[in-house]
Amino acid sequence: MAYAGGSRICWADDVAGLVAALAGVYEYEAMGPQDALVARIRTAIRAQVLVQAEWVSEAMLNGDFGRCTEVERGVLTGRRDRQPRGWSTDLLGHDYWSAPVPLVLVTTGWWAEEHLMPVGEPGAIHWLNPLTDDDLLDSMEDLGLITCWATTE
Repeated sequence: MAYAGGSRICWADDVAGLVAALAGVYEYEAMGPQDALVARIRTAIRAQVLVQAEWVSEAMLNGDFGRCTEVERGVLTGRRDRQPRGWSTDLLGHDYWSAPVPLVLVTTGWWAEEHLMPVGEPGAIHWLNPLTDDDLLDSMEDLGLITCWATTE
């Protein structure tokens, strides 16, 4: 796996070893299921914050951030101890993201709540999914944060 903008490479025997490197938790493979899920969620939230900050910075430079409403700017720059809520809704009652700056969300931030998961145009919302090791790696790769490959002997 290549990560940290391609500046780091990690070799592992399994996906848990790759997640351990991303999470910075060397005892990850010995953790129980609940502790491992917490480590993956923390890793996803860190990635969410970093990617969202990068995209907001780019949007400030190209003028897209100024085209956002005050509510949208608050969602983009707000805290991530809870997943953001409160922008416009579609006809079915889903939060609907239509700002010119894409939004990064973590799936587990919505499962424990009674809210419907938000929707938007293709490319408007990017999800990080820490449910399993494979889900986390796949969603991080979809965002371009990591590149994974497998070798055979």
